[in-house]
Amino acid sequence: MLVCPEPYTGRGSTPWPATPPVYTEQCLCGAVRCRVEGPLVDSHACHCTMCRRQSGDFVTGANARRADVTLTGEIVLAWYQSSPNARRGFCRDYGTNLFWNGSGDHIGINMGSLDQPPGLKLERHIFVEDKADYYEITNGLPQFEGGDRPVSGAEIGAGQVSPSALVSLAISSSGISSKLA
Repeated sequence: MLVCPEPYTGRGSTPWPATPPVYTEQCLCGAVRCRVEGPLVDSHACHCTMCRRQSGDFVTGANARRADVTLTGEIVLAWYQSSPNARRGFCRDYGTNLFWNGSGDHIGINMGSLDQPPGLKLERHIFVEDKADYYEITNGLPQFEGGDRPVSGAEIGAGQVSPSALVSLAISSSGISSKLA
């Protein structure tokens, strides 16, 4: 397990691998490319209204440490300030939804644009109170109102856990120079 002085504050339950993986991502036209030299954690499906409006449906994402991320093609990378707390990165030529960028040490990477096979599995669903009415969430993964409030009562399915039961992860303090800092 990789450990550093500052613990990861996300909600994922996947432990750090002994050797950090490398992930690559690109937009539809290939002009924007991303390389993540470290783990992607807290893989989730976000059903919030903003993600649905940006993508046309829910969005799957995972978090990377900023220091582990390197970008090329920034000339066509556009950012939209979607709320006071976050901005969303996309290819200005073809519109590929690539990043969710809030405050803190991590940046959200959209899993749908990762080169295959990334080897990731969804861990949870967030903002389920905003999901569209034309589908049901039936995969048994934990569901949360907002990012961290478990859905209560009969709506909690098999395999769902409270945030206090989720494993706290730590991040590596060694990183690669990032253009996102």
